[in-house]
Amino acid sequence: MNTAAANTSATANTSATAANTDSTDGADDSAMMEWQPPGSDAEIIDGSKTTLRATARALPRLLALALRLGRQADRRALAVLLGCAVASAAAQAFGLLATTGMITQLVAGTGSVADRLNRSIPSVAFLAAMSGTAALLRIASEWAAERIGPKIARAAELELIDAATRAEVVAYDNPRFQAAWDAGDRGAGATRDLLSQTRDVIGYTANLTAAGIVIATIHPVLFPLLVVAVIPQALARTAAANAFYRAMMATFGATRAANVLRWYLCDRRSAAEVRSNTLAPFLLGIYRRAAAKVTDATDTAAQRSAVLGLYGAVASGAGAFLVWGGLAWLLADGHVTLASAGTAVIALRSAAADLHAAANYSAAVHRTGLYVGDWQKFTGMARAQRLDRGVAAPPPATSVIEAKGVTFAYPNSDRVALRGVDFRVRRGEIVAVVGVNGAAKSTLMKLLCGLTLPDGGEVTWDGVSTRAMDPDLLWRQTALVQQDFSHWPLTVRQNITLGQPCGQGDEAVLEAAAATGADEVIAELDDGLGTLLAKEFWGGAEISEGQWQRVVTAAAFHRARSGTLLILDEPTSAMDPRAEHRIFTGLAEIARNCATVLVTHNLENTRVAHRIVVLDHGRVIQEGGFDELAAAPGMFADLRALQHDRGRSVPVQRSGDDG
Repeated sequence: MNTAAANTSATANTSATAANTDSTDGADDSAMMEWQPPGSDAEIIDGSKTTLRATARALPRLLALALRLGRQADRRALAVLLGCAVASAAAQAFGLLATTGMITQLVAGTGSVADRLNRSIPSVAFLAAMSGTAALLRIASEWAAERIGPKIARAAELELIDAATRAEVVAYDNPRFQAAWDAGDRGAGATRDLLSQTRDVIGYTANLTAAGIVIATIHPVLFPLLVVAVIPQALARTAAANAFYRAMMATFGATRAANVLRWYLCDRRSAAEVRSNTLAPFLLGIYRRAAAKVTDATDTAAQRSAVLGLYGAVASGAGAFLVWGGLAWLLADGHVTLASAGTAVIALRSAAADLHAAANYSAAVHRTGLYVGDWQKFTGMARAQRLDRGVAAPPPATSVIEAKGVTFAYPNSDRVALRGVDFRVRRGEIVAVVGVNGAAKSTLMKLLCGLTLPDGGEVTWDGVSTRAMDPDLLWRQTALVQQDFSHWPLTVRQNITLGQPCGQGDEAVLEAAAATGADEVIAELDDGLGTLLAKEFWGGAEISEGQWQRVVTAAAFHRARSGTLLILDEPTSAMDPRAEHRIFTGLAEIARNCATVLVTHNLENTRVAHRIVVLDHGRVIQEGGFDELAAAPGMFADLRALQHDRGRSVPVQRSGDDG
């Protein structure tokens, strides 16, 4: 009884806490939900592309795009698909003509009923053959579509990834680029639907054409009436597709926020923090508000779609009255025979179904085309920001890498990260770069290795600007350990070689591992170098962050043996003193053959450097050797003093003390 009461009380307290959290932080939550800057949706949505006129104008282009993608993916299957569509239409036309013959024999023929039935047997047999042929063609068409669809989607995805990986790194600092990527990723998946919908448009249009020819031979006024009857519903479906697309794009920021929050709530790496910090109620509150925004927009679009569908149905019903009324008038006035009228009824019903289907799938092509357009827009955006530099190779055996008066600012930032910085490092030299957080140390490292280009000044390798170099050739001479490095779901061997060819094989891998202490990590793993470092997969292993740093640094050492520039940005921040000592012992050997830059907050580690450069607010404020800077007044001495002074001990508060 008491336990139940306690649990009830705890639940109530938790709910109250969650409610208070939601109400207190609601203003912040609304800002967090919009993970895009004001106006960014407008840059993604082009309202002119969702008008009915634009839809009609874009449909041929989208059909041509689908056929082009299909031809690139599988020419043979595309030929089968198109051939089946044409053949199916022909089979339907012949079937309708056979129907006319059958009805004529049964209704207008002479002789007994048995005689008329016998004379209609060839028409019935031919009609059955055409129906069977159409069924076989439909199976072949579906086979071709299922064969091409995945290939198109995979090709679109690869094109998306290729465009993204060839863009300048600085593009990823622009939120609009990330938003466009998300939209483009969705569009790449939609390319699969585009071809199947195009197949249906072509197939039903071909069937409609065949039926229209038959109807026109009965009386030319019937087919225009049928078109008038179907157009209102087609327009309504297209307008509904526009409404849903606009709703999706208008809530794009909220959708992105919800997806990211869902990942953090359920991912293994954040599971402990979500629980230990009791974050779930708070994050779920933000998630629910983001999801509610999407739901509200979707509900509004659904209501608009229903209203549009109602208008379309009423208008199409009036059109159907004209069609059947017109046929009755033609029959009554003697313009068509009874047999022709019977054929017309079948043909009109078939044509009406085909016309409705063609209109519906045209609207579907239009809607899918909007998403595919996002894919095309991102690939175009990425290509506009692709690596467009020179073709020069880094000078062989580069002796000095130098930054001359470089300035740099990140996109959408009013703050200049680097201001007129001069920096130099020679082959065989270790230069340490230190400074407080936000001093732009990592930014300078990206400029030195050509990951980004300066806004002003230049970075040169033996006098050759990084702007003039082929970036791939430049990066092959660079080994970089970043603060926030990637935990690649690969084997230990692959995490060290990173796909780069090496003639010495595992011998070179183990040598690099021994230089960083990663050999001790490898020795503890069941499969050694072949161990998969990804706990989320079967057979994968998990290692600590400090052990990861050993592996990542081993990869840099492995690469640096044949490279020119080695950059270590906080390579030992998660290591114990023993492992850290192992790293710097190995560094002394590796650094003899390359230019080395070390970024660290542990100033004692800078003793291994030949020179130390101190950055503050994007400027070089001190430079010299360890003993020189430690003895001179300035930021280096101040920071070092703070590292050795952890303040007075805080007295333990006894029970009964106030405060």
